[in-house]
Amino acid sequence: MRVSEKTVELNFCTQFGKRVGRDIVWFGLTQRQEARAGFDAAVKLGARLLLFQFKASNHTMAGGERRFHLQHDQLEALRERAGGRARSVFYVLPLVGTTHELACRRPLLEACWLMDANDLDGIKPPTKRNGESRKSQLHYADVVPNMATIRSDPTDVPLTCAGEISGDWLHESDGMPGTTEHGFEEFWRFRRSLRGTAAAAMLR
Repeated sequence: MRVSEKTVELNFCTQFGKRVGRDIVWFGLTQRQEARAGFDAAVKLGARLLLFQFKASNHTMAGGERRFHLQHDQLEALRERAGGRARSVFYVLPLVGTTHELACRRPLLEACWLMDANDLDGIKPPTKRNGESRKSQLHYADVVPNMATIRSDPTDVPLTCAGEISGDWLHESDGMPGTTEHGFEEFWRFRRSLRGTAAAAMLR
């Protein structure tokens, strides 16, 4: 059976806190009230926010790459939100796509690769082979350990293994996807621009 983005989210969030050894408060971004509570708490406590956009795929290419679909407007929203101080915004790309693969590759965190939205600058809208704009506006992202190739104009983007992160890595990522300068309303508009499963982590 195919692994859903929600399954990836639940297992990733559980394992992430244990791996980094930090007290992390997770809050969902589906409901406005919950997102508001988490955002306000982060501002009040002077906490930092990490935002994760989860993807899932059970499509493996002939060369062994796992193929993901990335919506261009979502990619742009993540990239723009990663500018300035807001550097802690990531795609989570797991190299497991079925429940059988999940059972054979545990913990899941070691099979998840993080794509920093700050590395997505210059990705152009996707086109078909004849150069015309792709109606679906979907990029193909072919992922292997340490690297993703985003098409149609091939661009290689480095990846970080979630199973190898540490408290030091978190310390180096010093941005926030929500800040007091912009406020919650701007943060909520950003969240509504995203599709699929996403979660935010609040760190003190």
